[in-house]
Amino acid sequence: MTMFWPRLAALAPALALAACVTTDTNKPDVQRGAFGVPLDGIQASGMRYVKGEDKIVIGAFRVAFNQTTKASSQRSSLFSTGSAAAHMSGKLMGLESRHYQAIADAAYADFVGKLRAAGFAVVEPPALAASPAYTRMAGVPSPRALDSSTTGDVLMVSPGGVKLVLLPGEEGVASAFGGFDANSPPRVFSDLVKEQNAGVAQITYYIDFLNASSSGKSMVAGGNAVVSMGQGLSVRAGSGMTYTTLRGSRCVGYCPDATTSVKLGQAVHAEEAYGSTQDVTNSAVNTIGVISGLLSGQSFSRKDLEIHADPDRYREIATKLLADANSALVGEIGKAR
Repeated sequence: MTMFWPRLAALAPALALAACVTTDTNKPDVQRGAFGVPLDGIQASGMRYVKGEDKIVIGAFRVAFNQTTKASSQRSSLFSTGSAAAHMSGKLMGLESRHYQAIADAAYADFVGKLRAAGFAVVEPPALAASPAYTRMAGVPSPRALDSSTTGDVLMVSPGGVKLVLLPGEEGVASAFGGFDANSPPRVFSDLVKEQNAGVAQITYYIDFLNASSSGKSMVAGGNAVVSMGQGLSVRAGSGMTYTTLRGSRCVGYCPDATTSVKLGQAVHAEEAYGSTQDVTNSAVNTIGVISGLLSGQSFSRKDLEIHADPDRYREIATKLLADANSALVGEIGKAR
């Protein structure tokens, strides 16, 4: 009986597409656009109204720290019922609210400093204490745990002294209509532009704790379902800034560039480890996957990880990555200005 399982496992790849899960990678997937062409490091739109802007209000600044992550791949054969599915998950452990807060505070101070160096007069939230618009804007206690299709499983943090606001959909489907409320951030940001006679920016960064790659989903004549995850922090692609400029707010009629968007087209990432990795996979699941592949041609494999972070190392790497992301965003609007 002891020789049966190794032989069974050896036969499965010959009879089905292979499902493979590894910890070999510590780089995030390359983000691609039309025809599979990799996106630029920065994706910017609506930049023409930035020219001449000299005053900017920080309406919101948020850092969302990913707490769990999942990746999967599915491959199917063109001419048979053969298929393979690979799944990986990771859970972050070892950090407390104060560690996340310190990172968010440092990122915010760095961002404001770079805006001022680029020639902007910056109106920070504490200076908006007497603002009727900012005062009425709905906020929530920071940090805030969120788990929706919009955010994923994250801990959302605002810097000290900055109101933590949530955007429509971030607390689930029920909150998607919150943007129609007079106290919702989108409505208030519009009023702040008029009240402060300045552009208003909203910045959101997502920090991932595992860099992952996947062979994706496809129907092929052959090929494996492969997922790989490895330790490495990254500021997620798509993180960045939405900026309603003063000039853009005054546009009348057809105004496709009224709102400026400056987002990361590719993740800003590091490949260094920042803690220890523990494999917590239920081995029985993969045994079933081997049997399934042999008997039906439909195989699957999974791996579940726990990452126990060293707080100082995590903070050091995350702070640097956010500073790099700040430089990219502010550099882009600085050039347009």
